[in-house]
Amino acid sequence: MDDLELSIKIVDVKKGSGPTRYAIEVTNSTETWTFLRRYSELADLNSALKAAKMTVPAFPGKKLGFGNKSDGFVAKRRAGLEAYLVGLLRVVGIRSNAAFRAAMELDSKSPDTVVTANAKESWLALYRALVGGCDEMASLLGQMRTASAKGQDTERLNTNLRVRINRLAEGIATLRTELDSGNLSITGREAMRRKDLLSQLTIRKAEMIEELQSVRASAGVGGAPPTSGAAGRSALFAGASSSRKPPPTKWGVAGETEETVDLDNRDLINLQKKIMENQDQGLDQLSDIMARQIQLANAIGQEVDHQNLMLDHLNDHVESTQASIDRENKNIIKLKRKI
Repeated sequence: MDDLELSIKIVDVKKGSGPTRYAIEVTNSTETWTFLRRYSELADLNSALKAAKMTVPAFPGKKLGFGNKSDGFVAKRRAGLEAYLVGLLRVVGIRSNAAFRAAMELDSKSPDTVVTANAKESWLALYRALVGGCDEMASLLGQMRTASAKGQDTERLNTNLRVRINRLAEGIATLRTELDSGNLSITGREAMRRKDLLSQLTIRKAEMIEELQSVRASAGVGGAPPTSGAAGRSALFAGASSSRKPPPTKWGVAGETEETVDLDNRDLINLQKKIMENQDQGLDQLSDIMARQIQLANAIGQEVDHQNLMLDHLNDHVESTQASIDRENKNIIKLKRKI
């Protein structure tokens, strides 16, 4: 179970003849479960956490009115309890606290708890499978480079790697489509994390392609059954753009271009290195831009939290003032009756 991806919210309120109960929904990377808790049970959790010397957020007190079941009161208490539970997730060490784990049913579910599997688990499973595939391709590339250095045939390994790279590209496209669909029920922070994972996987795919091209180029130079002439050049510059559309080879790869037609193998390798350096510079610039955007988003989030806290304080003052006004109005009415 991945407790690092926990999210908690109150999705419903059950009011009846007995105590009001709050439907709490907890979600992690694999499943979502919903259970009912009374205010007193959450108050007991708060007391247990304080007894464990944990710095917990403010718990909504009983001063709002014992036994009050009006819609306004229940809505306010629900919002207060949800803010408290969400705040608990930011407490250091909370996920290892036994009282918290029992209250949120992290380890075992009660018979009345409703549990549903998350669609996002399939996303993570596919991602892990693709990462494992990349590790296997890295091993195959090592075998291909060794075989090339020994002058052995590498065509079988080359074909295997091409098929795997195509599958990797299809898998990345599937992950991106599912992530963009918004049907995974994940937090904004988790969505950002998965986008970063996809970016890393995409970069790794590009590195695999470049490594394969490099190994094939080495095979053409080093004397293992070479892919000579235009075919060897096509293997090195697979997918290179040109002002004219080159004819495809039997592998579906673009052939000779005007940029490479007069270059020998050494010049081709140097040109490829230059292209890779330019790509690395572009990735570094993109990484800097993303880092600045993340910093800006964090700053905005902190400011929003601060403003929300100020609004909460203002709301408390307004309610306190209103209560004082109501009390004085009652005193005035009593005074008028005496007069």
